[in-house]
Amino acid sequence: MIVRLYISLAMTGCLLLIPGIANADGVCPIETAGNCQPFDDSPSGINSTLTYDFEGILAADDFIPQFDTLTSVCVWGVALPDDQNCATNGANFRVRVLGSDADGLPDVNNVVGETNVFFFDVSTEPVAGAINPTTAYHMPLDPPITGLTVDGSTCYWLEVVNTSFTDTNSDCFWYWRPGQSSGSGFSAIATNGIYGAGSPYPLDLAFCLNGDFTSGCAPEIGQCCYCDGSCMDQPR
Repeated sequence: MIVRLYISLAMTGCLLLIPGIANADGVCPIETAGNCQPFDDSPSGINSTLTYDFEGILAADDFIPQFDTLTSVCVWGVALPDDQNCATNGANFRVRVLGSDADGLPDVNNVVGETNVFFFDVSTEPVAGAINPTTAYHMPLDPPITGLTVDGSTCYWLEVVNTSFTDTNSDCFWYWRPGQSSGSGFSAIATNGIYGAGSPYPLDLAFCLNGDFTSGCAPEIGQCCYCDGSCMDQPR
């Protein structure tokens, strides 16, 4: 099953609060020309929220690093419904770097590194000029994620998932906003904690890293054509 945009799940469980120095507002302080897929001001997004069983819906995007240690990440996203409760309580995240499997998809059995980030203060200030409510979350990673291979071809996946809304009574969800089409053109979605054949999704996600990167982990793309002659890109 492919999980599309704006998906709702019942949430239950507990909230793990891990102190960290982080901020959420309208800017990403590490953004430069070579280290970002900037937010494209789109109203869409991909749900990336853990469920009560800490599997849930996960989202990841690919990168080929030109640096060996990940110390800081920015992502653009929104907690919905768009109200003060979801924004201020939706501030706990898990950041993972995953290797690629034989099919070029995120490999949950090859976790290069993992860090939890908690925001003590989440500003509801939107990204300047954005037509849709969106926050830029700056996440210094403590500990950093080390040991990335820098050879111009080794592909990794950045997975960012919100762990704040695992209570059964929660009606809040976090959506990772799209990035400008400067990457591979694909991200990946996991259901029940597993990435598979239905995971590739034709959308770059918005993020910055502390060093320059390129894209290229996405699977080979072909076209699916219909009887009326229309076609759309799909992974082979």
